Amino acid sequence: MPRISMGDFAQATVVPRPERSSVQFGDGGSGRALDNLAGSLGQVANDIARVGQQQREQEEGLARAKASNALLDYELQVSTKVDDIRQRLLTGDLQPGDSEFTATQEIGQIERPNVRGLGEIGAVQFDGAFQQAQRKGILQVQTAARTAERQLRKTEVIGAFDRMDKLAGLPDADIDRLTTLAGAMSEQWREAGLDPSEFENKRQSYADRWWVQHASRREMLARDDSAALDALADDLTKDDGYYATRLDATQRNMLLNRVLVGRERLDARSAVESNKREAAASRVIEQYEKQVATGVPAPADVMIGWASAVAGTSLEGEFQLIQRGEVELQQVMKLPPVEQRSYLQKLKAQQQTQGATVSDQLRAERLERAIETRLKALRESPLEFHGATTGQAVPPLNLGLLASGNAAGLREQIEERQTLLRAQRARYGAEAGMSPFLPQEASALAGMLAKAPPQQAAQVFGTVRDLLDDPKAYEEAMRQIAPDAPLRAEAGRIYALQRPAGSPPGGITATSPNGQYGDVALTILRGETLLNPGKDDGKAKPVAMPPPQEVQQHIAKQLGTAFAGRPEEYRRAVDAVNAYYAAKTADEGDANGRLNTERMNTAIKAVIGERVDIEGRGVIPPWGMPAETFRQRADLYIQARLKAAGRKDPGDVSLVNVRGAPGYYALVRGFEPLYDNNDPPQPLVIRVGAKP
Repeated sequence: MPRISMGDFAQATVVPRPERSSVQFGDGGSGRALDNLAGSLGQVANDIARVGQQQREQEEGLARAKASNALLDYELQVSTKVDDIRQRLLTGDLQPGDSEFTATQEIGQIERPNVRGLGEIGAVQFDGAFQQAQRKGILQVQTAARTAERQLRKTEVIGAFDRMDKLAGLPDADIDRLTTLAGAMSEQWREAGLDPSEFENKRQSYADRWWVQHASRREMLARDDSAALDALADDLTKDDGYYATRLDATQRNMLLNRVLVGRERLDARSAVESNKREAAASRVIEQYEKQVATGVPAPADVMIGWASAVAGTSLEGEFQLIQRGEVELQQVMKLPPVEQRSYLQKLKAQQQTQGATVSDQLRAERLERAIETRLKALRESPLEFHGATTGQAVPPLNLGLLASGNAAGLREQIEERQTLLRAQRARYGAEAGMSPFLPQEASALAGMLAKAPPQQAAQVFGTVRDLLDDPKAYEEAMRQIAPDAPLRAEAGRIYALQRPAGSPPGGITATSPNGQYGDVALTILRGETLLNPGKDDGKAKPVAMPPPQEVQQHIAKQLGTAFAGRPEEYRRAVDAVNAYYAAKTADEGDANGRLNTERMNTAIKAVIGERVDIEGRGVIPPWGMPAETFRQRADLYIQARLKAAGRKDPGDVSLVNVRGAPGYYALVRGFEPLYDNNDPPQPLVIRVGAKP
């Protein structure tokens, strides 16, 4: 630590020891003695004076030493006070502008040391040293104040940048104004003692960050707005764009990449949403067409919902066309099915000859879909069709009564249904279905039959046949359960065919159709149980069957092309043949697993019948009709149908089994069907069994 000069206070004067003197008496005479005495007395006086001087000098030296210590102590007190003031400047408890006054006042309050014996010169020197210590302390405070002032200005400058940085982060920040304010702070930066060369870097760094924040905020707010994203992309890429002079190329490219990614994401989301709206609109069109096909207008609130769903989609125009064509559609729907198809065929023919706009073609397609939807419902779900077109739902049946064999509890309900179905057929023609069960009832009945043992399943067939006095209705009932239990449905169909109306009560006799093959339906049910152990509570034992491929080849060879175009019926018939064969194999105790062709041919004749070739094409006779009988009747029926249609016999006319209509045959020549002379022409079909 610097020391204040002490002047002469630090130098102690060495006092020489006095020399001893002696007075000599004697031979010198009195005069000389007196002279010696006088000299001795003078010397003594000088010595006394010298000793006094030395004593005074010693006292002054001691005083100077005390003064030096007192000044050192004072300096320490001043230094401590200076450190205290400097700390208050650092903490902000004392402002730089008040520091000099505070230092003068507080240093002046330090007690001044009082040292005696310094003499006049020493006192002047001590006072000068004291004042120098005071001035030094004040100068140190002034230096600290200037440093604190610069630090305060630096803090204010940096704080100003930080505050502007926060303002730049606000949604409505005026970045141009903030960059201008930042540029105007160069003087404050210099006054804060900061490097002027760093100011521009600092200002540019903040400005870049603010503009990036500004553009990033726009990008974030525009994530769901394609127009806003496009506008931001223009501001980033165009020469006169908003950010052209505010951001460098690297920053603009970085932001542009984010904008492009956001645009792609928005386009993808828009495409997904558009596809979803299109899919929803497509479902609406489908529902609307189904609604129109019922002949019953949709409720107003449903129409409003549909119109809202298709709005803005590619199907909005089609929806409006359906609305405009609904009146025409309703008029056509009131016609019998044959006349509906005739109307449609004439409309298409007119469009072919006279031309048609896209709207007209869509109208014809829509009309065709509505007709086919309506007729499909009429054929396959006539009871539901009745409910949809009249608004009167058909009450469901208690199927538990069927399982228990209590047909009496259902008879009245079934009779009401059959009356309804006959009335519907009288109105709409032969295309009106006779299915006596609702779809959910048919599924439940199929499930019941699938789980029932053979005897119980046969009992259910008998109960259903007794309830349905119309063979067509019973056949339709079996067709209804076929999708869920195809083999049981086939057994049920044969069950009724082998027990036609008027048959004597009891089991199968020799006079029953195909009676020589026993109870065919029950045999099929027993064979199914053998092929699928577990349906008879695990009591049935598996039967040894020949290889499936060998069985398939043998059956295909026997039937030829008689099932062409009827794959589902073929699979069902083959499964029934296999089941019959399995039961007979078990009955005969055959466990060798080899194909018995005689037994397999018997199974084919019992379940399907014997193939008959007419003009080189194989057909299957009605179930239970001998092949020779069918062959004799077929030619009579063919000639009668050609004559009724006003057609000459073209020769080589053969027959094809009509799919889904046992006993019905279409007239063909080669591979071409024959038509009548009506407009539009209808295919020639015969039903073998009726009188020609």
